[in-house]
Formats: sequence, structure tokens, C-alpha cells
Amino acid sequence: MKYILGLDTPPLFTPSVGNFSQGMLVMSYLIKSEVLEKVSKKDIINLYTEYYKNEDFVKIIEDDIDYLDEGFLDAMKCNNTNRIELSVYENDDYMVIISRLDNLGKGASGAAVQNMNIMLGLEENLGLKI
Repeated sequence: MKYILGLDTPPLFTPSVGNFSQGMLVMSYLIKSEVLEKVSKKDIINLYTEYYKNEDFVKIIEDDIDYLDEGFLDAMKCNNTNRIELSVYENDDYMVIISRLDNLGKGASGAAVQNMNIMLGLEENLGLKI
């Protein structure tokens, strides 16, 4: 990530853990002053939306209010799916990109089934829950 983004220092990458058997939040932080070009939350959302427009298993969160559960980010909201959700938050100095996924679904077994489907020439989402 440091090389691709042209940063002097690597971004801070933080996976979360909690008192739950599955579900995960992964946070990546960027210091805006170290990014080569000025970017905003809207820029990142637009980039992700365009890049992942044909991906069934990637959801880009554009509206924080509908995304949060009474003001909180539920790490287990994607459980039992092969979906990953990407959201972006920012202030004047920093940006954080949060990925929410089922670490047992999307993170392990779901990814294996998805890759197997692709390798066998089957529909990518065969047998997987979006």
C-alpha cells in the first residue's frame, strides 16, 4: 500500500477482534498530507464504486447514517455472506477506510468457493450468499 499510494510511511492497518465467533472490521488509515494528490471521502467512494461496479460481493457504503446500527458499526452484519462492505470516514487530517466482512465466509471458505467457481468456469456466485 505504501508503494502504490506513494507514501513516505506505510498506512496504519488495524484488524479488529471482539467477543464474537465470526465477523470482522479492518481499518486502514491514511494521513491526507502524505497522499500525493488531494483526495476526499467522495473521491474514494467514486473510485471504489467505479472499480467494483460489476462485483456482486462488494458493497460500497455511501450513506453512513443507513449503514450504522444506532450509531455503531456492527462487525457481524455481514456474517453468513460472501459480501464485503467498504466505508470511508474522514476529518481534516486523516481518512479511514473500513472493510466489514465475515472472516469465515468472505475471508476463508467463501473466497475458496468463489475462486473454485471461477477456475471451473461456473457462475462466480454459485452456492454463495450475497
